[in-house]
This record gives sequence, C-alpha cells and structure tokens, in this order.
Amino acid sequence: MESQNTPATISRYRPEEMARLKPQERPEASKLFYLSAARDYRDKSLNPEETPSIKEMYAKLARRYDLLSNAQKSTPIAASPELKKALLDQDARGASLKGTEPDRHMQYGKELFGFNPEDQPLLETKTEEELIGEKLQPKTVEDNKKFKRVIFNFKGQEFSFRGRNELPVYKELSSSHVQILGERPSWISEKDFEEYIVKIQSTQRGTNDHYLTTKTVLGVIELSQKLGSANPQLQKMAREIAMGVYSKKTLYLVDALLAANYIDENSSFRTKSNPSGEALVILALSGDKDASIVLKKKMMILEQKQQKIDKEKAEGFASYDKDGVMRPENIVCVHTTRYKPEQTEEGYEIKTTFDATNENGEGVLPRNSIHVSLNHKVGGGFNSGSWDGMGYAIVAPFTKVAAKNGVPFSLWGIDTWWTKNPGERLLFTDGLLVKMGEKNMASLYEKKGKEMLFKMPDDVGLEDLKKIRTYVDENKLSNLSNLFKKIFDGNLIGLVTDMDSPIRNGDPDIMKQNDEVKILYNSLKDYYQNDFIMRRNNPLFDAVFKEGYTKANLSDICKDMLGKVGVDSIVTRDYFENVSKIFQNKVEARLADILQEVAICEAIKECGGEVNFGPYTQDNSEQQLNNLRKQYQAAGGLHAATVQGKATDEIVKENIAFALTPDSFMWEKYGQDFERHFSTLDEKTARMIYAGGFLTARA
Repeated sequence: MESQNTPATISRYRPEEMARLKPQERPEASKLFYLSAARDYRDKSLNPEETPSIKEMYAKLARRYDLLSNAQKSTPIAASPELKKALLDQDARGASLKGTEPDRHMQYGKELFGFNPEDQPLLETKTEEELIGEKLQPKTVEDNKKFKRVIFNFKGQEFSFRGRNELPVYKELSSSHVQILGERPSWISEKDFEEYIVKIQSTQRGTNDHYLTTKTVLGVIELSQKLGSANPQLQKMAREIAMGVYSKKTLYLVDALLAANYIDENSSFRTKSNPSGEALVILALSGDKDASIVLKKKMMILEQKQQKIDKEKAEGFASYDKDGVMRPENIVCVHTTRYKPEQTEEGYEIKTTFDATNENGEGVLPRNSIHVSLNHKVGGGFNSGSWDGMGYAIVAPFTKVAAKNGVPFSLWGIDTWWTKNPGERLLFTDGLLVKMGEKNMASLYEKKGKEMLFKMPDDVGLEDLKKIRTYVDENKLSNLSNLFKKIFDGNLIGLVTDMDSPIRNGDPDIMKQNDEVKILYNSLKDYYQNDFIMRRNNPLFDAVFKEGYTKANLSDICKDMLGKVGVDSIVTRDYFENVSKIFQNKVEARLADILQEVAICEAIKECGGEVNFGPYTQDNSEQQLNNLRKQYQAAGGLHAATVQGKATDEIVKENIAFALTPDSFMWEKYGQDFERHFSTLDEKTARMIYAGGFLTARA
C-alpha cells in the first residue's frame, strides 16, 4: 500500500511484492494475497486457458481469505503448495528456447507484446536507438559512485533502473517523487537499504513520479503496471513470482529481457548488458508496434544462436560404439543434502540453491544446478567441497529421473548434473529417502516405505561396530573400509593436529586456555611417533576388534582409547572427561557418515543398481559410460570447468565476495565481467542470473 504522505515510498504489501518483504510484513501480505485471489475468482477474471484445478484452487483461496477476514486474524498463511504445484503442472515444468514450441511467439508473444504473423522482424523501419530516443527521451546521468545511469521518460513519467544490490543516488532524483519497484536487495542489509530510502526521501522536492526499478523481471512487470499497462496477465505473473513460480509465460518474458540486453543491432552478442534493454521491453509491453518488431527480431536471433550451439553439441556426439553402452537401468542417482527433501506422489523433489536462497530474499546465490553421483555417495573433498555431514540422501533409478527431468547436462560417475529454470525442481521419481532412524534401532539399516533408515550413531556399541566391519568386507567397499578403520585413530589425531599451528606459533589465547592442550598434543606425538602425520597404522581400531575386548558402549570405548594413549594419567580428571566428550562427538559424526553410506548402498541395490565407487574405472565401465553419454548427448566433467560453473563462480567469488565486508555490502565493488559468458551460456542459467537480479544497471 502506498503512503500519500511521504515523498518516497515502497509498495511493500502488494501481493506480487511478497518476494521482497520483511518477515514482520508478511502477515499483511498474506491477507492481501488471499484478497487478490478472491477478487480474481469473484470477478471471473481468470485466464480461460487455466485448468479447472487452478480455478478450484483460487476459489479455495477466496474462501480462506473470507475466513481470515471475518475472524480478523493477522496470522500469516503461506502461499498454498497445492497452488504452486498446479501452476507448475500446467506449465509442464518450464520452457525452452530450443524451438520445440513452434507457437511460443504467437501464444505468449501475442499476449504480452502483440506479436502477429504480419510482423516483418527483419525489415523494421526504425533502429532501436532511434526508437528509444524518439519515444523515451533517454538522458544519461552520473550517480554518487561515478557510474553512468540512464533516465527515461514515458508520457511524462520518469523511470530508471538499478541492480538489485545497487543503491545509486543522483541529483535528478531530488526533483521527483521516487517510488522503488521490484525486489528488495539480497546482499545489502535491511539497515543500509532503509537508510538509502530515508536519504532519497530527505532530498526530494518534486512531485512528478520517478520509478526507480530493480533490473529483474518482477521490477519490469511492476514498472509496466505503473506506466498504465492494463494487461491482466502481468498481475498474475507477478503474484506467481512472489510464490517462486515461473510459468512458461514468465520465462518467455525473461527471454525477451535477455534478448533485449544481449543481442545488439548487428545481431551479435553484447559482452555487457544493454542499458536500454528493459526500456525496449517496457515499450513493447505498452503496445508499441515498432518496439515489438525490434524485440521479436532480437528474440529470434537469440533462439537461432542457441539452436546453433545445440546443433554443434549434437554433431560432436554423432559417433559412438552402440554395442558398448552401459545399461541405463543399472545406473542409480545418489544426491546428498543438508535439508529434508519434499515428498510428492511420484517421489522426492529438490530445489536448486538459487530457489532455496531466493525464497527468503537474503544472500541469494546463483546456483541452478542439481548434482548427483552414480551408484555411490561422493566422498568428502570432492570438487573443492565436503559432502560429509549431509543429513539426507535421495537414491533413485537414473532412467526414471531422466524420463521426468530430461537428459542431464553432464553425465559422469562422480558428478552428473541438471541445470534448472528459476522455480523448477528436480524430481527423483520412485526415489528412496535415506535418513537417520529413531532411537534403539536393532539393525544398522531398515527400509520403511519410501525411506531407508540408518542407526543413530550414539546407539552404536561394540556389536554394531563388528556388523559394520562385516558389511564393509562382504560388500568389498574398499573406500568405506579405509574410512572406517580410521574412526578412532584418525579422529584422535585430528583432535590435536588442529592445535598444531597455534601451539607452534605460541598463540597466547590457546596457551592461556589450558597448558594441558600442549600436554595432550605431545602425548599423542609420542604414542604415534613417525606415523603421527601419515596415519598409516590404526592401533586403536585394531585393539577394539581383538578377541576378548569387553567395552560394550561407545562412551566407554572412547575413554578406553584415550587411556591406551595415556591421556588419563597426564591430565586432570575434569579435563579427561571433557576431551572424552569431544573425542566421542567426532567419532559419532564419522559414524553417522559411515552408517548413512551403508544405508545408501542398500538403497542403490533396492533401485536395481550395483555399488561402484569412483568415475567407473573398473572393467571398461568408464568407456561404457562414455558411450552412454554420447547417446544421451550429455557433456562429461566437473561443473566448475564449464561455462555455467565459471559464470556463476565469478558472480560469487569475484563479485559478491569482493563487495561483501563484515559491516556492509560495498555495491560499487560489484562488477559485471561475468557477462562475457552469456554468448555460450545455456538458457536456463541465463534466466536464473537475470531473475535473481545479478546484473547491474550501469550504462
């Protein structure tokens, strides 16, 4: 709701702006969401193309709003998951630029931009520069950080753009009544953003509207509405975006914005986004025929370039040994995650990191790939990250995952991955969820319905340790065997090697904490002697499995291990108890990883696969997998080595990280060199980068 009493306002409570709300504002936004749904239903303004299930969902929302309103409650009600699912199902889980939808321009282009068969996109009468100059009178100004900005004028109403994480100030704002449209920043703090708003308010003396718009699809939609667009589709699209739903129509609008930004007048890719790109789309949304013709030409060129990339990729996979292809039905996907996946009727769904971080609007990360390993769990240290400590795993047949989600972008034993559109999830059809079971489980693992449970590590005793050793040996799990053998010795050494550097450097804080730290360190060095760093031998592990060993529970076993090293005789009793607890916690954490992996191995068997560590190097299976990759026309290799990985990593490591300080986000340090990758970037990743507001609006 817009205040009439302040010179600068943010329309925070409109339903389509829920994506950028503060938590305390969401109750009111939820009420307005239901009110908007109720109005849609009562006014019968729903699109005729919408399915009956969606109409019914809107009707339910309307009734729920009535109940909420009559009871005068302010409790927030989350956007309905059923509505999200219905919207996604209607749109068949996203769109593509690859030409598989011949009527795409006529269906969505006609509704949004007035495209029609009589348009002559290759014979436009005006250039883009002439068109923008004549109809929007662009004016270039300089902001407070010395960046160039462009101000446009549409029928007496001014507008300009800012990157989602930019806070530009320029003197021209003081002569206007500024309204900020689009999402709130995702990396700039609430405090800094509020101070920015106050700063703009305090310097304004004019009454003419100036819409300072975030360079995102939501920002463009809101701006189009402010400038007078009566297209009912825009309101619906904005509301869906607020719920994290990107329909085919919304993705089509994102594609139009990408084409306007990156295809120049010579039909070539720009290496930097067009400062007038959004303005061209705004004109087309307003019904300007000349703008629509120019925009359609750009979109067709973008599609042609993408089709050329796809063709070259297909030609590269033309030759392979069809008799030496690995059987797809023997391949099983394994995905590990810290967060519990959502269960559906068909299996389990996983969000991309982008969608998960974009939902709360803070610290949004540009990662739209979802990764699995094949027929095994990826070990710690892979791909510059650790996969240990992941509380959940999903295991599902590869053929069923590929049938639902399409062919993976890259197919490799230790890193198979799909790229996803904004709002699009990966469905693990007929998957099993591997997770920790309840207390007092009798066995190491147990299948219950669609779940494979594993024993809690603090329930593990000597007999369970013996069962783990037997399972690992019988199934010939060499990688897991090596990990298991170091469960005591490796964790005890690890307990003190972390202290090595501060002790050697005489760190006063460490030394003041307890001199016994140094005593413990020296004691372990004496016990393991030359093997202290190499960790080749595991005398404590061997002691546990000697015949006649009697310690039954894990707590007693851990204390006994410390006693064998001699710790109990050189430190105080209190310190010994403290070290014992720390040691046991480290052992339990490692046990959790081992037990999870045992359960994953069983889940792989349940899904029809055989456990196989590594990138398939045994028995010519690497060559078989390579042939399968060619058959599917999928790339092979680590994500970090691809253009997708390079572009998104640069956004995080060379831009966000460079601008982020302990106290604030120095937005002027955020660069845009990553845009040079757009000419070879896949359409889904490009859409994600644009939708997330990772571009700047500098001229």
